[in-house]
Amino acid sequence: MSQRGYANSIFRTVLSILLLLFLGVLIWQQDAREEKLIQLYKDHQELSSQIGRTQQKMDALTQQIRAGVRLNTSTGSAQSSGRRKFLHPEVKNVLEGIPPKEAPPEANTNGVLHKVYAFQGTDPKGMNFIIENSAGLSEDIQEYVSMFLAGRSPSDPSKFYPLLAQRVEVTDDSREYTIYLRKGVKWHKPVVDFSNKRYEWLKGDRFVTAHDIKYTVDLILNPAVQAAHIRNYYQDIENVRVLDDHTLIIRWKKKTYQSFSFTLGLWPTPRWLYGYDEDGQPFPSTTAGLKFNEHWYNNRAIGCGPYQFVKWRQQEIIELKRFEEFNGKKPPIQEIHLHMIRDKNQQLLNFQSGLLDLHELPVAQYRENVLEAPISGPYRNGTYNVHTVTKMVYRYIGWNLDDYRFKDPKVRRAMTHAIDRDFVVKNVLNGLGTVTTGSFYRHSNAYDETLKPWKFDLDEASRLLEEAGWKDEDKDGVREKKIDGKLRPLEFPLLIYGYRPEVRSWSTLLKENLYKIGVRCTLVPVEWSVMLKRMEDREFIAYTGGWGLDYDGDPYQIWHSSQADQPKSSNRIGFRNTEADKIIEKLRETFDPDERVKLQHQFHAILHKEQPYSFLYSEKNVVALQQRVKNVSFQKMRPHVQTMNWYIQ
Repeated sequence: MSQRGYANSIFRTVLSILLLLFLGVLIWQQDAREEKLIQLYKDHQELSSQIGRTQQKMDALTQQIRAGVRLNTSTGSAQSSGRRKFLHPEVKNVLEGIPPKEAPPEANTNGVLHKVYAFQGTDPKGMNFIIENSAGLSEDIQEYVSMFLAGRSPSDPSKFYPLLAQRVEVTDDSREYTIYLRKGVKWHKPVVDFSNKRYEWLKGDRFVTAHDIKYTVDLILNPAVQAAHIRNYYQDIENVRVLDDHTLIIRWKKKTYQSFSFTLGLWPTPRWLYGYDEDGQPFPSTTAGLKFNEHWYNNRAIGCGPYQFVKWRQQEIIELKRFEEFNGKKPPIQEIHLHMIRDKNQQLLNFQSGLLDLHELPVAQYRENVLEAPISGPYRNGTYNVHTVTKMVYRYIGWNLDDYRFKDPKVRRAMTHAIDRDFVVKNVLNGLGTVTTGSFYRHSNAYDETLKPWKFDLDEASRLLEEAGWKDEDKDGVREKKIDGKLRPLEFPLLIYGYRPEVRSWSTLLKENLYKIGVRCTLVPVEWSVMLKRMEDREFIAYTGGWGLDYDGDPYQIWHSSQADQPKSSNRIGFRNTEADKIIEKLRETFDPDERVKLQHQFHAILHKEQPYSFLYSEKNVVALQQRVKNVSFQKMRPHVQTMNWYIQ
């Protein structure tokens, strides 16, 4: 081998060794890199796991925050969420009233209360809290199923205590209300068949927000919505601004006395339900109001209150059940069953057999079982607990002021003179009433005691009819008057609620008295549902009615002229009086208590003179309860029967 060939061989050998060493280094580096990658992957997996666990904790915390609770580590109990920032911390919280007393700690929490729905046993027209104008619905259903922003304190009804609202700030000359809602208030689940895929869109939990309060106001103010009976209360709202899910501002156009109670008397309405058809399709904005009036869910109730609606079997029963997810103090009574028992004697038998826990004694049963019963009788010997409750209610006869027969106040006053109200209270009601002369609560400062009731006087009634031009020229026993060139007799049908025997009794007495002075009256007894429709549609000449009163006694809804031509409004009789309108409007802007009383007395005097109603009496009710019903109390304001702190032993 030549020297050059030998050198080349050495070079190739060294190069091969270097290549092998380089390859070895590369392999070693690759192994190290792979180990590093493996370690990095393991670290990544561990980090992902930690992130996952952290996310789970954050999700749980988020759920707690959404539910409006936090955990108290010292006791393990759920409490209200932490501090909130207030827009006006320098302004006091106006919710300073004392809430009702709670049930004692030993109260049984499994009881079922059985009572008659609305003390009348007749089905409501529907269960939409905005469009229905029924005392029974508001007092027996809405009071339990829904939740208002605040409630009147039983010890001082002029003050409010927190319910859905935790804090309310009133600023800018009593025109602006900043409202802070409680967090974590859950809506009840709709009562639908969730096994049907049609209702898939309604599944899942939902929480009450400020948008639900705004939606309520929007519906009330929507002229297409049949809410004339409450629209007048809120027509002066300038705007509602939602700041976040739990904060909103309601601003009024002007300072009014009633804006305080009207604002705090609001409740939420779920747009996620009422804004959609049964298949979950949203209503067009142009027809949303009309669709709301006939909504597919109107025969069921929904809310966020302590009780949830369960079922309604018409002419049988309405069932409410305690909402166990209620974010607040839950009532002891587990279920409330409202029975549709229309016959008073059947109600009595059901009570005496123990099937009903509570029964209101009508006047005839009160006379038989209390007034005329021996001391050993069950209503007097302590077998049943019996309470007499003064109600914020008055009874009246309403005259259609657009009808030619009752346009003249002299004729209406003559009708009142023909009613022996003292006799009615003493002998028909067995003392369970007081003669009244106006529309204010009989035992309030607004009621003018100096206005004495028109006396029962058929001679005076005849004189007034003569002055009004109604005379019996042909001596046939019925007065006539020429109207629009035609001689018309003074005769009319009186629509009466035939279910109440005492109404039948005194209306029969009125009919007989009117006959003596040449007026022919025909009694037309009807069922409550028929009567309510005819009153709302103004298909009457005269009718017997009653109004439940609120604490502030705002006359606008029933008596202001602007309401006389509103469909389904409370001014059914068509009362229009310019002087009365001015007083009503001034009352809404007057805060001084003494000045308010003066205005109320002036308004009372107008009604007393004009007699658009023949005011009859305010009522007292006698309520009997089984001994197993405990912690019973009654409220001064409506609803007088409020069972949130009662329990069944």
